[in-house]
Amino acid sequence: MSIRESGAPIYTSIGNRSNTVPNPALAVQSNDGKQDYRPAYTLVDSNAERTGRQ
Repeated sequence: MSIRESGAPIYTSIGNRSNTVPNPALAVQSNDGKQDYRPAYTLVDSNAERTGRQ
């Protein structure tokens, strides 16, 4: 069961705009061929949570 399914509160950590980029672990290609990103709660590897930080 995921945290989201358990109903537990979900918290996020937000970095500064100057040192944060979209997380490449969440990147997907949309139907029109553009880069898009899945929601953070769909991240499979929790170790990749901060890969968008520089």
